[in-house]
Amino acid sequence: PAMGITYNYPYYDAFIQDSGFHKQTDYYSCYLPGDFEMPERVRRIAEKMKERRGYRVLRFRTKDDMRAIAPRVIEAYNAAFSENREFVPVTGDDADRIARRFIDMTQPDLVKVVVKGEEIIGFVLGFPDVSAALQRCQGRLYPFGWALLLWESRRTRWINVNGGGILPQHQGLGVNAILYYELYKTFQERSFLHADIVQVNEQNTRMMRDMEALGASFYKTHRIYERAL
Repeated sequence: PAMGITYNYPYYDAFIQDSGFHKQTDYYSCYLPGDFEMPERVRRIAEKMKERRGYRVLRFRTKDDMRAIAPRVIEAYNAAFSENREFVPVTGDDADRIARRFIDMTQPDLVKVVVKGEEIIGFVLGFPDVSAALQRCQGRLYPFGWALLLWESRRTRWINVNGGGILPQHQGLGVNAILYYELYKTFQERSFLHADIVQVNEQNTRMMRDMEALGASFYKTHRIYERAL
C-alpha cells in the first residue's frame, strides 16, 4: 500500500453503515507496473500541445529549486480543486508545513510542473515509497531510523503518485498527457518497478478514464461517509 495511506478491513463498511452513516463519495487507488508501455497517442498529444499552446515543463535540479516554487504550486493546487465539494484551501502555516514535509520526502525529478508563460497550470507530485524502512525502524527516526529512510529512498523501486491537478481553464487541452508522459520518462530512467497512484475521486471521470487507458488496475477503495444530524 502507498505510504501514509490507512487500511481498514472490508467488514468495517458494514459496521459504519449500521451506525447510521452512508457513502458520500469514493476515491480509488490504482497500480501500474514499471514496465507498462505508454500509448504512443499520449506522447504525440504531449508533444503537439507543447508546440501548439506554448506549454513548458519545469525541471528541478535541487530541493532549493523546489522550495522556491512551492508557494506557486500551492496556489495552483488551491485553484485546481476550488470547485470540489469537500475541498478546503491550503493556506498559511499549513501550506508551509505541507510544502516542507513533501520536499523532504521527495526528489527533484519526481515533481512535474507545467507552465504557460510564467503561470503554473498543472502539476503532478511523486515521491519514493519508504514504507519498508519505516517498518524496519518502527517509525523511530533516532538514532538510526533517518539513515534507513535515506537509504530506502535511494533504492526503492516503488513510487507513490499522490497529488496532481490542472487549472480548470486548461483541462481537456492535453496538459494531462504532458504530465503523464513526463512522469513515464522518469519511471524508465529510474527503473521503477511499481507505481501506486493514490486516491482518484470517482467523480473525476476524466482522470478515471485516463487511468483505464494507461492500463492501471484499481485495487483499493477509500470511502468518505456522511450522516444526517
